[in-house]
Amino acid sequence: MREIRIITRNHCFYVEWVYQLEIESDQALEKDKVLGIDHGIDNWGLLIKFKSIDI
Repeated sequence: MREIRIITRNHCFYVEWVYQLEIESDQALEKDKVLGIDHGIDNWGLLIKFKSIDI
């Protein structure tokens, strides 16, 4: 664990734990398929899924 944060927000206390994970890089990724996530400011969220096709 790297750090613990105590944050006050809306008259409440929130605790955040910050830690680092080791990620194995031998996973096979399909780079022709993409998923985009936009949390937005005015909207709740947006998900866009792309899949490449051969023309």
